[in-house]
Amino acid sequence: MGNFPLIYGFRELVAGAGFVAGVTVSGRALVKQEEDGWWVYGVEPGGIAERGDNEQEAYLNFKQSLREVLADSAVLNSSFQSFRADVEDLGRQRNEVWAAEWEIAREALRTGELKPEGAFAELPRETGAVLTGISALELPKPTAEDNAVETTLLAAA
Repeated sequence: MGNFPLIYGFRELVAGAGFVAGVTVSGRALVKQEEDGWWVYGVEPGGIAERGDNEQEAYLNFKQSLREVLADSAVLNSSFQSFRADVEDLGRQRNEVWAAEWEIAREALRTGELKPEGAFAELPRETGAVLTGISALELPKPTAEDNAVETTLLAAA
């Protein structure tokens, strides 16, 4: 199988200096099987690439790297506003080379030239426009009551 165009999204809680944020990531990536394993190359946001022994492992490694970038941004920015600006900027970064390869792979998938195999065969197809980006929403700061642990014990009958 050649290159595979992937659309992904996830939500993440990120804690920084004095803030907690809910972050939504919507992106595109190009998945390639290379001689040394499977690779996921970030199209939007660009600049992140990760390898794995199979396509799932490569994607999980890619997603973990992106999570680490978000966590690093939260540590390096002193306010929610600067964090939000930083991650929104990240979401606009685009790797033009991988974007062109992604479009070629998408067209090959549409025409049937690319036949999805393995994990790719089960993925739903998106034929419309792909919206990408990263957004962050500041969440209320937790209180002591939020951190309380409640335990319930029941007897099995």
